[in-house]
Amino acid sequence: MSLKQRLARVVERLTNTHIFRMLPQGVNVFSDLQLHLPSYRCSLVLDVGANVGQSALLFRQNFPHSTIYCFEPVTENFQLLTANTRHLSNVLCSQVALGRSKGMGRMSAQRGTMSQLQVADTNGQLPTTTDVMVDTVDDYCAEKKIERIDYLKIDTEGHDLAVLEGAKSMLVNQQIGLIEVEVGMNPHNTRHVPFHQIQTFLEGHQYFLFGIYE
Repeated sequence: MSLKQRLARVVERLTNTHIFRMLPQGVNVFSDLQLHLPSYRCSLVLDVGANVGQSALLFRQNFPHSTIYCFEPVTENFQLLTANTRHLSNVLCSQVALGRSKGMGRMSAQRGTMSQLQVADTNGQLPTTTDVMVDTVDDYCAEKKIERIDYLKIDTEGHDLAVLEGAKSMLVNQQIGLIEVEVGMNPHNTRHVPFHQIQTFLEGHQYFLFGIYE
């Protein structure tokens, strides 16, 4: 054991901690990709539910040569998204929601920056709603002649399964490399799609779990 290793063990015992040489799996998806999928290369990202650009900037940092398509239907968020990414030539922003089918929808803004898509014919009064255009992953990619998505990120506050259903053609043809999707683990969580529903849907298209992240 080297002097450096011995010193590390002493520090661990004195502080009752463990010093990792690298991040453990499940902490940082980009580190895990480098470690477990070293041949993975990302040229194109779809950031669905881009909010104000937080994830787009992370993708730009970790996949600097990729093209990043951002989708954010809420006007206030979209304005901040374009402002935060306007200096990046490889980030393309669209003020549109992605879902199960093309058409119009209603977005209900709740809890600050958290927004949720509602179908256009929803009955009942919704708080702070606005009409938004809805497209699908399949139709958008067909229109833009995108043949492969290397990284599909979805964070749409409970609408995630609908986005995946709008990508059925690309899923069936294995034209999507990796999928990051927000799920709920608590069965009483009504704001996110339950994990088992997403798992069942994706495994039915031969996509399997890589990791679970905070």
